[in-house]
Amino acid sequence: MQNNRRSCAASRVSPECGARAFFLPMPKTLKNIWDEFVSYDNLLYGYREAARGKRHFPSIAAFTLHLEERLYDLKERLQSGNWHPGAYRCFEVLEPKKRIIHAPCFDDRVVHHALVHVIGPRIKNSFIRHSYACLVGRGTHAASFYLWRMLKSALDTSPNGKAY
Repeated sequence: MQNNRRSCAASRVSPECGARAFFLPMPKTLKNIWDEFVSYDNLLYGYREAARGKRHFPSIAAFTLHLEERLYDLKERLQSGNWHPGAYRCFEVLEPKKRIIHAPCFDDRVVHHALVHVIGPRIKNSFIRHSYACLVGRGTHAASFYLWRMLKSALDTSPNGKAY
């Protein structure tokens, strides 16, 4: 049995189903980022990003009222390992169609933004060239512009001027 598993792994065949499996290289480990992530300045950056355009909401105004105390409390919970994601708030949006949205609490949004601020620049180059979501300078407009260029290129190079 042990020899069978080794031979399957060597030939890249899954022993369970006999199908070919894709083996990706292990991702690089990001080292020495914890102190940068839980720093007060980074959490303050996370707060500013999370509050951008939303400062009029009561929960964010309450967080802002005791900002320094809240950020130090958040930092302490992160460092001690006692931070856990909070409850999501649920609300309904009617435009452009009826949808139910589950949004994280504001503390969690601060942590999310602080984390992305630290790991984002380090992992951006590992994405494929045509990843557009959640990357600075590569949003919806960049994706639609790229699609437009590719369609135009296909029309320009097709023999009858049609892309199909």
